Amino acid sequence: MDKIPEFLKNNDHYLKSCILYEVLQKKPIHNSYQNFCSLVGQDAMNYPDFEFWYHRFCQGELDFDYDRSKDPVPKTLMDMPVKLMQKITEELRPFERCYLRSMNHDLKNFTDSFPTVLEKISIDVSDKELEWRVNKRIFEFEKRENDNSSFLTPKMLNSKKVEKSYIQKGLEYLTPFFKIPNIQTNDLCLMVKVPTPELDDLLPVPFCAKEAFILAYNFEKMVEFLLSLKAGHLETLRLEFKESTGRENWNRVFETDQFKQAQLVQINCDLELYLEDLMSFSHLKRFSCGLKTIIGLEEILIIRDIVSTFKDLLWCKIRYHRNGSPEEIPEELSTYRYNNPESNKTLEFKIEESGEDYCFIDVVGQDVMAYMDYENLYNQLSRGETDFEIELKPEAIVEALVVNTMPMHPVEEIFHVDPGQKNLMNMPVSLMFKIAGNLDPVERTALRSVNKAIKNLADSLPPVFESMSIAWTSCNSLYWKFNDNPTEHFGEGKLEKLSNIPGFKVNNLRLRSYGRCGRTLFNYPKTKLADVLPESFLNAKNVDINVATINDAIQLLSIAKPGDLESIRLWPVDRSEGEHFPKFFNTEQFKKTKNVEILSLQGFDVEVLSNFSHLKSFKIKLSGDFVEEDFLRIRETISTFEDLEKCELRIVSGFQIREICKALGIKIPLGSLKTITHRYQIPESNKCLDFKIESGGPSILMKIMRIR
Repeated sequence: MDKIPEFLKNNDHYLKSCILYEVLQKKPIHNSYQNFCSLVGQDAMNYPDFEFWYHRFCQGELDFDYDRSKDPVPKTLMDMPVKLMQKITEELRPFERCYLRSMNHDLKNFTDSFPTVLEKISIDVSDKELEWRVNKRIFEFEKRENDNSSFLTPKMLNSKKVEKSYIQKGLEYLTPFFKIPNIQTNDLCLMVKVPTPELDDLLPVPFCAKEAFILAYNFEKMVEFLLSLKAGHLETLRLEFKESTGRENWNRVFETDQFKQAQLVQINCDLELYLEDLMSFSHLKRFSCGLKTIIGLEEILIIRDIVSTFKDLLWCKIRYHRNGSPEEIPEELSTYRYNNPESNKTLEFKIEESGEDYCFIDVVGQDVMAYMDYENLYNQLSRGETDFEIELKPEAIVEALVVNTMPMHPVEEIFHVDPGQKNLMNMPVSLMFKIAGNLDPVERTALRSVNKAIKNLADSLPPVFESMSIAWTSCNSLYWKFNDNPTEHFGEGKLEKLSNIPGFKVNNLRLRSYGRCGRTLFNYPKTKLADVLPESFLNAKNVDINVATINDAIQLLSIAKPGDLESIRLWPVDRSEGEHFPKFFNTEQFKKTKNVEILSLQGFDVEVLSNFSHLKSFKIKLSGDFVEEDFLRIRETISTFEDLEKCELRIVSGFQIREICKALGIKIPLGSLKTITHRYQIPESNKCLDFKIESGGPSILMKIMRIR
């Protein structure tokens, strides 16, 4: 086909003829649109309009004058519910979200409302190179002769030379990156080793980082980087400074909100501080630093008294210059535990040598037995040395047993030595709740039999089963399973006892009857409804029933609480009992449920559909002597169901898929036909029904979805 003259671009019929020509070529729509644009130009018709006419012509609808104003307004990406857009955006990785921003202005604003959180950002600047990393991607810019540079990015196999400085070329990549709205990182590393004015305004202020490591060429620049981070969001701070600096400079760091609101601080240099300046670390959970002050025995005791007042401290390490030989520190101070008299806090101190000039003080906050104490006690007990005073917290030992960090044998010896024998009820309530909460409902049932106090504790955690399957024989012998556990349980009266536990609840209940032997479930001698299904099952959300008769199913269903029941499934149902189905449709449980599936053997007449008008979804089988008008009745009836979301009809009628399409007025394409889709506009409404009709053997599957 030659390119059409310019004056024909405004001829609507001519353009549609070109589209019809592309359809007849049976090419993919994308290729067809490209060929169409090459012939008539890019501005003749946009892709959505081309797509509309292309699909109409594919379905055999060749009316060039079709009035599209009657069609529902087509949906766009921005018509997607906000919650769904949020879920999609949250699942995207930061780099994927950047592509989403480029789609249109609305999506850009929406995407920018979410923070872009990266795992790690690292920037390392020296006099020879600029290297920065984003997660696992590395960008390298090296200095070359004559102020040139070479660079290497993640998508390049070899470095490339450019006539720009390594700083200028690096900033071409780095500057746009930090302009991403709401950019954040879990771990920020800034190492600026040479004066680089170009990087002064690089970070957005305040910049959100959970952890930060800062190394700068002077102290002023290090403080400047620190102040650019968002206080409160910063949890871990690591600082390194090579040059010696005075006490007044470090006090500037201690007075920042970033330092005051951090939880862990590590300073990789020796500080010129007074011992009382350690109080600046009192709010931290963990910290490490070095002191230029020469420390002796007296100063160690002062450090101990200061650190022991830190309420939240879990661990710290202090490096110091030692004064004299190691022998000047008493052996009993090298490793010992100190109990603060003003609190229940116990600190474990450990003093170690580091070369000839330095020592470390390791301090560990202890609320329970430390491993070192346990090891010493274990060795003493192994040697039979039991003449000592035991100061153990039973909750510490029990918790160690629970997490499998302590063997049982030494614990038994400890309790035999301890004059105050412990029992299960000495365990802290919080730990008991932790144990009981991790048990499944079946295991928790066994816990109830220990004693009355344990029973009350277990009963405070209601047993909620996701699913339970109950089966019985013609002699009413009960068997049941919990959740996906294959273990089968049985026993007279046990099920009723289980269901009487306070708070007992089953979300999905499956009821099966095996070996019916020609008799119904409830006419066996001495059988009562409560013996088969205790009343505690009345709060089930979903019920799946397979019994002998509809009457049996109705009796079982009657025990469920109307309103709480969300879905009902019956199978297999004998159609010969059709006279009993009105009773089923009239139950309050059916009237108030939202989802129903009936797997009948023979199927229903079309008239039965009116009973399903209140449901959100249903699946049934239709059969009988159909005529063409019955398919129109199906469509018209279902179009009146205001709450319907979807349904499936298995139709056994003798009609083939082409005959059904003809009855519904659907255009039938040429060739073999196994599946066809059809959209039906509901009269006097802006809602539609989407039909998907599939052929399969002697039956037709009709899937219907309501489009709102």
